[in-house]
Amino acid sequence: MRLALTTVFADLPDPRVETANKRHQLVDVLVIATCAAIAGGR
Repeated sequence: MRLALTTVFADLPDPRVETANKRHQLVDVLVIATCAAIAGGR
């Protein structure tokens, strides 16, 4: 069974403080970071 990364991270609570600088959803940040780690990003 395959799951999308967004589905895997969807239920995680967002510990960040609500400010005007919070532009991206936590799920988006986690998916980008996971893809970067898989691709060998530093």
